[in-house]
Amino acid sequence: MNCNNRNNNKSIFILFIAFNIISIFLMTFSFGESIDSQIYSRTQIKDPIEKVSQNSDTIQPPQNNNASRALHNYCIAIRGNGELMPAHWGALAQAVENFGIPKGMAGGSSGTISTFLMESFMMNPLFKDSQLSLKERAVYLAFIIKSMEGFVTFYTDQDKFQHFFETIKLIVNIDNTEDGIGKKLINFIEKNPNPQKLYLIFKDVKQLLSEIQNSKVFYGEQVERFSKSYDAINSRTLLLDKLVKSINTLSSSNLSLSDSDQKLVTTFESEYTKLKDSLAIFGTLNAKDDKGLFYRGGIVNFKELANIFGIIADFYSLSNTSNTTLGEFKKLLSNCAFKTSGMSWAQIESINPECKKSLNLSIESYLNDLAIMKQKKKPIELIPKRLHDLVGENFKTLISTSVIQGQDVITKLLKYQIEYNSKSSDELNDPNYLESLTQLPVRDQNLKFGYWGNKNDLVKIENYIVSHQIGINKDVLTTIDKSKRFLSLGEATWQDVLSLSPAEPGLSPLLPFKTLDNTSYISLGGWSDLHPIPVLKFMGCENVVYITRQGGEAYFAQGVSKRILGFPEIDWKDLDSSLKTPGNRTPLYNNQGRGPENDLVYNSQWSKMYNLANPNSSFNLSVNAADAIICTRWDSFDIKKDFRKMIDDAYHAPIYNHSNLNFLGLKPAYDLRWVTPENNTLSTNIIEGFEIPRFSGCVPSVNNKSENY
Repeated sequence: MNCNNRNNNKSIFILFIAFNIISIFLMTFSFGESIDSQIYSRTQIKDPIEKVSQNSDTIQPPQNNNASRALHNYCIAIRGNGELMPAHWGALAQAVENFGIPKGMAGGSSGTISTFLMESFMMNPLFKDSQLSLKERAVYLAFIIKSMEGFVTFYTDQDKFQHFFETIKLIVNIDNTEDGIGKKLINFIEKNPNPQKLYLIFKDVKQLLSEIQNSKVFYGEQVERFSKSYDAINSRTLLLDKLVKSINTLSSSNLSLSDSDQKLVTTFESEYTKLKDSLAIFGTLNAKDDKGLFYRGGIVNFKELANIFGIIADFYSLSNTSNTTLGEFKKLLSNCAFKTSGMSWAQIESINPECKKSLNLSIESYLNDLAIMKQKKKPIELIPKRLHDLVGENFKTLISTSVIQGQDVITKLLKYQIEYNSKSSDELNDPNYLESLTQLPVRDQNLKFGYWGNKNDLVKIENYIVSHQIGINKDVLTTIDKSKRFLSLGEATWQDVLSLSPAEPGLSPLLPFKTLDNTSYISLGGWSDLHPIPVLKFMGCENVVYITRQGGEAYFAQGVSKRILGFPEIDWKDLDSSLKTPGNRTPLYNNQGRGPENDLVYNSQWSKMYNLANPNSSFNLSVNAADAIICTRWDSFDIKKDFRKMIDDAYHAPIYNHSNLNFLGLKPAYDLRWVTPENNTLSTNIIEGFEIPRFSGCVPSVNNKSENY
């Protein structure tokens, strides 16, 4: 991969983990032309009426400053969004410029990564300078958040990370040639060749295996298992010769092999089958059809991925950097933060290109720091410093993951996992065996929604839930399904939670872990609470700003819940909102819910958790409890083409200011877009043949608001 000339037109390929419904993704974006000219020229807009007319879904009502509420303790709740995680950066920057410095934050899945980075931004000593006013600190923080887009651009060009990106290039066949390494890999997955042919193909793609191991991030459990089975055959010269000579005449089952050699071939076949299944769902998680969802190893090593984000976090927090890097970062903020306030990073690069150069100098200085440390320190000391910090130690933070509790159930699940990994290729393809894996053998009471954070904050949340479920102090938020599933996981390091919450089923098997008090659990990833407004309220946040996207709950999150809890009243086809065929009612249900006319569904477990038509569902009450909502459209973008447009769009997303919170005023008035409940009217142009609210799942409809809020 030639990375010497950054001025050439080229494509850069990035991997992040996010992980609500899709945790691994590939993003392609071009740097050959100014992105600002492609997206917006908002600095040229003078007339606010002109701005409003560009988006008929939004209005801009006059501000009534006298009726506005000042922010006294506002926190941010963030919705995980898998491969679309960079949209968080645009929305977070807008939140800070509009509402000021948050006091706390909560998230899960890919929201775990964004929360970790946000805490790192806020630890930067330059941002924490006591000489700065709150408004000046907000300017600094917003600029730091926006610069993540520039950091990614620089990051992907560095030699240090080329094994990481070369692996992506090989996996997705970026060279687009018929005889390319990636194309061969894709071909054998699609054609499902027999193990002998597979072996010969892997001889041709030896580079791929080498790059996978060197990347470390892609050397996940299933890749490691397959590599070991491959090496076992490769080390047996006679066995290799027999396989090669038999390729046009015999199948492996008819080869004259010793018992030990036959075992090697059988293991190779089995590990290939599981690897093929892991690759087949890479980036397209499917809770319905992927029967091995909870047991099969993935291709991503989440601990190594945590190290990647730890490196980024160390840079932004200046936790492990030299005075030279500190000086470069100080110049970056001094020269760029104030003059670019109210601009997206796309605009900053176009209007103030010197800021991009200054950011690159800061990063180059930091990478030099790392190189020096590598020469002087022991490997254990090279683990990014920020990963050793406890969640909530430096900033009020809550991180969630789905948890299976109960030692009997845990023992049973781990036994089933061992059995799955011992199956032959034929057994793994047996429909009866696969069907037996459909329902996870747990009971409703075994599924909890766990949270890590500061121990005092977790105790406060627990006490609030218990004391407000009944009586005159009853808070309806404490009675919803997910509040009843609240489980304190205590304190943990960022290294631990980044290895668990983003590790969704399909990308990772069920993961056993222990808390600091030595209690055993199994983590199934952070899909469980994608609207964590209530826990922030219970923790003491007076106001909560929620970053989300328009639309109902994710198909994957509902699918994983169905695999665990059953949901017999809901068919799989009724959960898949991606099926946009004429007459398909699923998008309608997902964005508007099912009303009481269908009692079986309305009073079901699914309805208690996800039904937007149920005013007391966890989803509906959580969203209604937010004081302001940034309503992005991140699902409307193709991440492979619109990476930067998506971030920019989130930075300018409309805001539902439910509690009429005061604005800080760092964004130009003409650049603010507003929605109200009255804007959430039925629209016929979203799903053919049906009318659904424009901002469903983001802004409650006028007639669908709980009396409690």
